[in-house]
Amino acid sequence: LSDLNRGSIYKFKFENAAVTNIWFQRLKEASTFKQNNGRR
Repeated sequence: LSDLNRGSIYKFKFENAAVTNIWFQRLKEASTFKQNNGRR
């Protein structure tokens, strides 16, 4: 049971990190997009 819990916690952390990574990348892209529009 403890191994199963550890596995699910690890999986949750891994998926959470992936979601955070995607969100951060989109945020970065959005900020550079705004900067590019501001320069024109």
